[in-house]
Amino acid sequence: MYWGYKVRYASNITSVMTECPYEGGYDNLIRTLEHGQIINSSDFTIPTFRHLLIAFGGLAGLEESIEEDHNLKAKNVREVFDI
Repeated sequence: MYWGYKVRYASNITSVMTECPYEGGYDNLIRTLEHGQIINSSDFTIPTFRHLLIAFGGLAGLEESIEEDHNLKAKNVREVFDI
């Protein structure tokens, strides 16, 4: 637990999805990007979910994590995450 959130380490993006502790996986996948789009909180809504994943990349960001994951077919963050 970290600030009330359940946190876990994954060795790559594929294992984030395949080692999901919830039956049926995550309902919604949100990414954070250093050079991402700025969204005002009043313009942002999250669909109803049971299990939400918020992914924070390492020093090189999620982009590098996706590029380096040889098990992942998608090579663009927008193809992997919902938001």
